Amino acid sequence: MTDITRTTTLDDHENAFGPLVMFVTKISETDDYCVAHSIFPTDVFVPIHSHEDRETFYVISGKLEYWNGRKWTTLTAGDVADVPKNHVHAWRNVSGDDATCLFVTTSKMGRFFKDIMAKNATMPEGPPGPEALQELGRIAIRYGYRMGTPQESAAAGFN
Repeated sequence: MTDITRTTTLDDHENAFGPLVMFVTKISETDDYCVAHSIFPTDVFVPIHSHEDRETFYVISGKLEYWNGRKWTTLTAGDVADVPKNHVHAWRNVSGDDATCLFVTTSKMGRFFKDIMAKNATMPEGPPGPEALQELGRIAIRYGYRMGTPQESAAAGFN
């Protein structure tokens, strides 16, 4: 058995428009759950969004900031964030060091991640620009997920 909490290599991770993700369980075609390991390089963010899938995050190392729809909370190693379904949220790493976490979510969300990672592989290197974020939004809509409004983004400090 592999101790996934000690994974430090990027080799098996794929870029999900910023965060690097590696699934450690199979993603089923049914409404099952899946587990993933994620690396958030410094200055990476996940924009405001919501979806019908519950997610639970366990921080392994580093610092992640979690937007709960009202305020940012800093999470460090050992902290857990449980994101209820349809809850507006966002993530960012502004700590200056990479952060790693495990997250558990639905297989539907796992398939969404696989789709955005495949699309991201065709995009230019570097932080996602406007075209990449629009593509991310199109894929999210296809899954029934909602990207944040400009007002929600401004409230969280995203420009």
